[in-house]
This record gives sequence, C-alpha cells and structure tokens, in this order.
Amino acid sequence: MKSIFSILRLTGEDLKKIHTFNVGIRLLHTVDEKIEIPKRIQRGPTDILRALESTVKKDLTAAHYKYHDDPFLIPKSNVGKRTFAMAQESGRKAAHWIRAQHPELFQHQEADPPIAAYFPKIVYSKDEDITEDNLKAAIKEVLVTDAIEIYKLCKEKGVELSSEVLISFLELLCYNNGEDPPPEEFIEERWFRQSGRGREKKRKSWKDGAIAEEIFITIDNPGSIAYSALIQGMTKYYQVDRAWQLFQDSQEKGLILNIEVYNSIIRVSNIIKENYEVRWNFIIELLASINKAKLKPNLRTLNAVLESLSLMGISRNTKNLTLNTLTEFKKMGIEPSLASWYYVLNAFCKERGPVSWILEDIMVQIENKDHQIQDLVDTFFFLTAMDICRNHLQDKELAKRVNKLLHYGNNYDLIGDSYKESIY
Repeated sequence: MKSIFSILRLTGEDLKKIHTFNVGIRLLHTVDEKIEIPKRIQRGPTDILRALESTVKKDLTAAHYKYHDDPFLIPKSNVGKRTFAMAQESGRKAAHWIRAQHPELFQHQEADPPIAAYFPKIVYSKDEDITEDNLKAAIKEVLVTDAIEIYKLCKEKGVELSSEVLISFLELLCYNNGEDPPPEEFIEERWFRQSGRGREKKRKSWKDGAIAEEIFITIDNPGSIAYSALIQGMTKYYQVDRAWQLFQDSQEKGLILNIEVYNSIIRVSNIIKENYEVRWNFIIELLASINKAKLKPNLRTLNAVLESLSLMGISRNTKNLTLNTLTEFKKMGIEPSLASWYYVLNAFCKERGPVSWILEDIMVQIENKDHQIQDLVDTFFFLTAMDICRNHLQDKELAKRVNKLLHYGNNYDLIGDSYKESIY
C-alpha cells in the first residue's frame, strides 16, 4: 500500500517547509492569547480526604465506629452503649494511671520531635525554684490543680506575681470553679458526664470563700476584667446573690463590664426576680444599661433574653414579647441560632398550654441549611422539635422535615450528647 506522501510526491524538503509553516501559525496564535494563571486555592491537610468522603453515602443504620461492627457485639440499649463505651475508655484510663504511678518506667523518648503529652507529669515541691513562668505555663495548659499548687508555693516563698498573671489565674479559676476539667483524651467520660448534667436541676455549686475569691481580694483596685471574671463564674455556678451584689458594686464604681457579664445576669434573672412583670422590667433596665455603656449586644444577649421569656408562663403577652425580641435583634443584624428557636419553642409549646404551630414557621426559616454551632444550647433544638412533633402536634410530616434537616450537611453534629441522641 502506498503512503500518502508517495501519492502526493512530497519530498523531504517539502515536509520541512510544511512543518515550519505550521509552527509559525501556532506561534501567531499564542502571541495573541493571554495566559492567565488561576489564583492558588488554599487547601487544608484533610481536604482531599473530605472530598473522597463526600462520594460515599453514610450508612444511617450502622452503629457508632467506637463499637465492634458485629451483630452480636453491638449494644442495643442505652445502658449497654454506655457500658461498652466506658469499659473501652477504662482501659485508656488504666494506662494513664500506670504511667502516673510509675513515671520512672517511661523516661525514654522515642518520638522525634518529642510529644509533650507523653512526658511524665511534673510534680512541684518546696525544694524547687518556682517562678511566675511556672504559673503562666499551668494557666496556658488549663492545669487548674497544678496552677493552685504553684500559686501556694509562690505565696510561701514570697514570689511576686504581676497583676496580669493574677487576673489570668482568676479567669481560669472562675471558669472551672477551681476544678480540673475532664481530660480531652477521655471523650466518653465528657460525653456521658455532659448528658448527666443536662438532666440535673440548676443548683448552686460555686465554692464560696475558695481561692478564686481570695485572688480577687488580693488584687489591688480590681478593675472591670476582674469583676467580669468573678461575676461570670458565680452566675455560671449559680451563686446568684453574690454575683448581683458584685455587679451593683461595679456599677457604683463606674466600671464598664463586658457584654458577657450582662448576658450572664440576664440568664439568671428568673432567680433574681421571681415575679414575671418585675423580671421583664429588670431585663429592660439591663438592656438600657448595655446601651448606656455603648456595648454591642450579640447572639448570646438574644438567647439570654429568650431564655428568660421562655420561663415566664403561657400568657399571650410572653409570646408577643418573644416575637418582638426576635424582630428587634434582627434589626441590629443579629440572626437567631438553633438555641434561639429552642427557647421560642419552649415559650410557645407548653405542656399544659394551647397547641401552637410555631414550629412550622421556624422550619421555613431554617430548613435546607447547614447550621453551625453558635451556642451550647443549640444541641437542644432537634430533640425538642421532635418531641413537639410527637407529643404536642402529633404531626408525622413535620417530624420528617425535622429529621431531614438533622441529616442535611453536617447538622447531625448538633444532635447533642449521648442522652439526647438516644431519646431522639
């Protein structure tokens, strides 16, 4: 078979000319074209894994990954789930206990670079040189017990501490009530402890006369930061009377406290003022004080007001005040979170009150959206909404809409703790 070149009778010289012509044409085209290099897209270390994960559908019937994927070993009851999870974690706690009791057996450092979490726990004694830097390090690592021990040693040895360190120490003590929080590596303990706290009644657990109040007294002329830390700590652990007294003292001194102090006082207004009308007037006065201090309200301010309103009975006036509050905060550019809608449901859907279909209006606002947690109480919304669908409205279709929203995007992260998940 003859080739195309033999048919056209092209010589080698002719082929060179054709090639040169084609190259020239391509160069003319490239001169006119403008090459635009796209901007670099910032990607995290797990973005590729997340992209691959999105191609695999989630098995909603599968057990949690912490349980063995075996029909005979997967726990069926809530008690079984708790027992299995805590038993697994008890092994990790036993390993931590052995390391703490016998640190001499774990002096080798195989990791490079070294991992601080594997280091033996530092034991502070009177024989060592204790400085302010030791206290700073303990505060940074949220080691409450160690920080208290270091502070006592500094006090005994006469080590002078700056006011900045004392205020940071005070904030640590007030936030944790002078106790170590559960270690982050013990996830199951935190998970189940949180579920137990959710069912406990609100009661005073603040440690009166403890080291936090001692630190506050030792600070010369405590300013707004010190007052803010102590008031927020007391309201968090329901030492309400003392917190309100400190708030009044700060106002008499002309101190401008931060917005979170006002939010915390509003949240416990039902304890400070028992009568509904007096309580609402009290909240109005606090909001006026916020405006006078030229502070900007935030989402937690909205949720604090809504929480107080949700505890004011089933009167029509309470419902109107709830809707008006949402409107006023929206005018300020503050959009409600799932916690806000949770309080709205509590205000409208009372066990002994009339039937309210406010949940339908709420679903119009929030469905088909991927929600992010903005308040700890956000995790109460889905359980409460499903409970209202089942017991208050008895509406299956609305319940399906709530469940669809829960499984939309990453909204399942807002289901809450183990107790809420099992009840849901």
